[in-house]
Amino acid sequence: MDDSNDAVFIITPRKLERFAYIFIILALLALLIFFAFFKEAKCEAPDATSTTATETTSGTGDAGAVVDVTPDAAEELEPVANCTDGLKNQDETDVDCGGDVCDDCRQGKKCDVNSDCSTGRCSTDGVCVQALSGDVTFTLKNDIGYVDGVTSAAKVTSVEISVTNGKSTDLNAKLDVYLKDKTGNYYLNAPDAERKGSPYATVSLPLIKSGASHSVRYGDLTYLGASRLYSLTNDYSVGDDFTVVVELVDAESGEVLKTAQKKVLV
Repeated sequence: MDDSNDAVFIITPRKLERFAYIFIILALLALLIFFAFFKEAKCEAPDATSTTATETTSGTGDAGAVVDVTPDAAEELEPVANCTDGLKNQDETDVDCGGDVCDDCRQGKKCDVNSDCSTGRCSTDGVCVQALSGDVTFTLKNDIGYVDGVTSAAKVTSVEISVTNGKSTDLNAKLDVYLKDKTGNYYLNAPDAERKGSPYATVSLPLIKSGASHSVRYGDLTYLGASRLYSLTNDYSVGDDFTVVVELVDAESGEVLKTAQKKVLV
């Protein structure tokens, strides 16, 4: 029998090249499908670094229900207010002091009430100020006197005082002025040499607020219409001295709060 008509499959170089192209194309398609599938699977997988915190609800909720309690990222980054953060926050009256949380403020810092201050005193201007002493400070700062060239009498031309009210209440006071001669005896309107008698001059002070101070110079103090404070005798000469005694008196009660005296050369 003659088999010359049967088909014969012959691999030629052209066919071999075509098969190689097809294989490369199929391999590339397989790689593209693999990478696409891998990328999608990675996006769906949970991130191990951001585990969601959960807790089981209780009470009226469904038993076993899971609730997401992951804290908000912005809240995690917000700084916690404290008494050393250099900011005026919480209930502070000044930076990092005052209020119910932080330490008391030092002198010069802002305050609302006395308890905000380490000094224990908040001024009406809302500033911590020096603590009240509970006392009144009185100083006789300066007296000026001279000898009258005609009468040889000693004269006082001015009296300068300073008062600081360290009490918790306002001070309504006056000054009572007395004089002593060069021998140390009271003179002018004194009933006798050793008793001061009634004041030679009286000066009313303005109301001094709690914690406030008042300094003033009073000139031309008068007695019975005289223009100056005169000595009882006319035997003074330059270089002699006399003493001015000033009492700080509570104008309401009459209580002598403080006494100061100063020797004056004429």
